[in-house]
Amino acid sequence: MLHLYSKFIEWDVHSYSLKDIPTFVNDPKKIESLGYIEHLFTSKNGIMTDNNLVFKMCSVDDTIYGTEDSGDKKAVFEKVEGFNFKDHRLHDDIIEENLTGVKCRELFKALAFCHSCKLSKNPIPNKPKIYKYMNSEEEALLKAAQAFGFKFEARDKKRRSVRVKDKINDEYLDYNIIGFHRQEANERIGVVLQKVGTNDTPCLYAKGPLNGMLDLLRECEFEDGNFEKHVHFITQRNLKVIVVAKKDFDDDEYMEYDARKKEILSLGSDQKQKEEEFWSNLFTELTLVGLVGLDDFIDLRVSITIDELRKNGIKFWMLTGDSQDSALATAFKQGLITHNSHPMVVSGSTDQEIQNSLKYYIKSLSQSKKNEVNLALEKGVARMIASSLNILSQKKAKKNNILVMDSINFRFISGNYENLLYFEMLILLCDAFIVSNLQPQQKAEIIKIGKCFYLIL
Repeated sequence: MLHLYSKFIEWDVHSYSLKDIPTFVNDPKKIESLGYIEHLFTSKNGIMTDNNLVFKMCSVDDTIYGTEDSGDKKAVFEKVEGFNFKDHRLHDDIIEENLTGVKCRELFKALAFCHSCKLSKNPIPNKPKIYKYMNSEEEALLKAAQAFGFKFEARDKKRRSVRVKDKINDEYLDYNIIGFHRQEANERIGVVLQKVGTNDTPCLYAKGPLNGMLDLLRECEFEDGNFEKHVHFITQRNLKVIVVAKKDFDDDEYMEYDARKKEILSLGSDQKQKEEEFWSNLFTELTLVGLVGLDDFIDLRVSITIDELRKNGIKFWMLTGDSQDSALATAFKQGLITHNSHPMVVSGSTDQEIQNSLKYYIKSLSQSKKNEVNLALEKGVARMIASSLNILSQKKAKKNNILVMDSINFRFISGNYENLLYFEMLILLCDAFIVSNLQPQQKAEIIKIGKCFYLIL
């Protein structure tokens, strides 16, 4: 019988993909459990979106580029396939011999050096080398660097040297790679470079998403308010923010860096852990070079799918490393939030403030069971599981109630057992849950909490 069910699923034309590929049932035994699904976990990139990031705007010093359409005016230094940028101001500024021009060139120079892209020989004779990008983000940033005059040309197999063609000044930039590190947990990349044939002090270039780079910048980068204003401007347009920064070593700092690196290389089993600690210490007091805004277009089928799942009682949890503004904008595009939605933003800077915020929303959503809920809130933690969770689990989530918080707020919940229970009570009354600015390990922690919670119920 299960095999017959499998065939019905595979024959269903409504489950065909856009490329006319049918659904294939790998394990017929799983079919019976399909009707019991309450939560569906999915990645945003490539599933909720097209996973085809595009360079849309950037911020250098006090200027945001990418907000104007210059028509026929030249907007890029070199035409690159798949790259479309129309604000001519960036092109005009990048060729200027002034401080603005220097800062603009520094941004794209950093993008051309700070990556893990590989080059391979083209099997077709007399054709350019093939770029093997780590992901679509890396592709978008390297194409932007090339479009504005800095093309990644070569890197040796052992990561000892790298060459970038500076087409603005018509010269090759050859650098020795003193150090390279990719921190997977924070999605950060750092590279320490020294110009070939010189005794110049090396410098560090680093890039990464906003939530992974924010704490690494110098305090003075936030004093004039431009950083916060530009980040808000970019995220409001549902763009992913990439922070590019650098650190210039003085002689003493480099000597200390070199000695510490040699010490780590001499270690045995602890080498990897010590190297992570070393780079974490190196990623401090960075100077901001610029911000980049990347767009990842929403898959048009997502809002239809969300609506169908919601009709069948599926709840949605959005766990993202993006900023809160970007997360809410994405949720709105995907249909997770509508004009009729009621976002409930949990905020506070202490355990008690977060608890008060959670209690407020629980009471406001439970008017029909107000006395029972108040009684449950007054009882001790031990009795809450037996009473209040049982009360609220019988009550269906009200449509369009969206619980919203960021990773900082969630720390006050995950680290406080009583707050965790209030949070779980509130989740039952909500249609969706959105958490922003999360690190990968925090996402795993939230999923683990969710699984444990629903097992208890």
